[in-house]
Amino acid sequence: MGKFYSGGTGRAEKGLEISTLAVVNMTENTASTRQTIDRSESELSRVDSYLHPLQQDCASLPPQVRYLVADAYYSKTRYLQGVVALGLHQIVTGGVFSQTL
Repeated sequence: MGKFYSGGTGRAEKGLEISTLAVVNMTENTASTRQTIDRSESELSRVDSYLHPLQQDCASLPPQVRYLVADAYYSKTRYLQGVVALGLHQIVTGGVFSQTL
């Protein structure tokens, strides 16, 4: 078990964290879920550990998928640069967003 930021408590908590990529259409729901890699076990930064599964799964997305909806945490420049490099656009939910690429 590692630590993750809990929006509910407003602080880092001990536990398990997952990142979820879900594609939903009118006839079929599909999703891919992975446990977030603990930084103590990886050379990846926290932001890179969130970007890595998206990079791996992007090729399996339907070609008409162009937009990614994500929590305000994912508005960090490093993550957005990765999203743009994959040819996607990001919609940020919650919080205040003021990054420009």
